[in-house]
Amino acid sequence: GAGKEIPIAVVSNDLRGHSGIIDHVVTSTGDGTNAPVYINVATQQISANVMDNEEAGVMILAGNQNLRVFEDVSASLAALTLASYALVLTKAPAEPVRISAVPTRKDGTALNGIALNGQPNGAVFIFDQTNWFKPQIVTVTAYDDAVVEGTEFLEIKHTAIEGNFAGDGSSYDNLAIRRMVVEVVDNDKAGVLIAKTGDSNQVIEGGADDTYSVVLTEAPTADVIVTVSGDSQTSIVGATDGSRTFTFTSTDWNTP
Repeated sequence: GAGKEIPIAVVSNDLRGHSGIIDHVVTSTGDGTNAPVYINVATQQISANVMDNEEAGVMILAGNQNLRVFEDVSASLAALTLASYALVLTKAPAEPVRISAVPTRKDGTALNGIALNGQPNGAVFIFDQTNWFKPQIVTVTAYDDAVVEGTEFLEIKHTAIEGNFAGDGSSYDNLAIRRMVVEVVDNDKAGVLIAKTGDSNQVIEGGADDTYSVVLTEAPTADVIVTVSGDSQTSIVGATDGSRTFTFTSTDWNTP
């Protein structure tokens, strides 16, 4: 009625699930004299993605990082490769569910630049009442072709069908499923790849360091020197006069 304020509920929900918050409260055994620094300290909250087990859904287990694969499959690049993720259902289906994973370009056209579980046209995963809660692995590989493409970001789209038909109203039919992005590093075009460690680079003033990797994408015909410099907020370990150089040759160009 007039004059009454009705609260409006706001829910954050997307293909990763709805949001949950993990809070942290800092206390101290000090009396405020011996440990005044850690009294009433504000701490960062962590956002967790929560999938509902009472609603049909497909969870993609890959963290928050994009995938990365190389046309060059040297063992030295293994540490920079993130070439797999997992699919799992959130609720037991009434009938078997087929999840199709298909690689495409950003414009939606098909491609053969990558393969999923060794298949250039994609892979199909079957979930039923006996295995719906068991993650199934999608493995991505890049074809080592001779085409100069440069580094590309390609998509993997997912579709779901429950039972024999997609239009019979089953819970998993035509379900919206999150896409995956794959960074495909071409070894036929000169470039320098900067690869973060984890999701981001974070350091503490006077405390913890962090790392990232630098590597070339194509074998050079002469030595290549990459100079790394910090600014007023950052410094490079091992730097001289604020910068540090890394030399890549025709034999170690693909060693981060």
